[in-house]
Amino acid sequence: MKGDCEIQNWGAEIVKSRDDGGCGMLGVPNNGQFETIDQLVVTLTAIIYTCSVGHAAASFQQYDEYGAPFSYPFIMHGAPPKDKEPVDFETVLKIIPNRAELLTLMSITKVLSEKRTKDLGNFEKQLIVDPPAIQVVEEFREDLENVGKTIDERNQKREHPYEWLHPSEIPNAISI
Repeated sequence: MKGDCEIQNWGAEIVKSRDDGGCGMLGVPNNGQFETIDQLVVTLTAIIYTCSVGHAAASFQQYDEYGAPFSYPFIMHGAPPKDKEPVDFETVLKIIPNRAELLTLMSITKVLSEKRTKDLGNFEKQLIVDPPAIQVVEEFREDLENVGKTIDERNQKREHPYEWLHPSEIPNAISI
């Protein structure tokens, strides 16, 4: 591992500060000087998770959450109610987003909720040509398919299926 200049250069680049032209990643084992496969695996897993699952969990439900002003108002004009006392309709209309704000918010969250790349494990361009690496990708795709089947089975028993982290809904990359 120490003798692989490509891996070592990549490790140095991801931990180098952004001001110095790097990525500024924190928490990389051994400050990016990889000594073991496990250190590399931990780093790659964190990056892949953040750019796929983490992004899907944070982004794709935004329209469903924020598109309806009464269920989850993104903007409130004035202070929220301080108690459980009923408020009149006029008060509600004064604190929720106006029509222009609401339509803007709905448009933004709709765009942010759209998946624009292929799903995890299915790449836009096939750049992997090494037979052992191709086999690893195939195994990964099989694992994702099995996870998807498990989620499908569980969702059949749910009143409200949870689809956001189904492998077929998780993108390969962040695309906004």
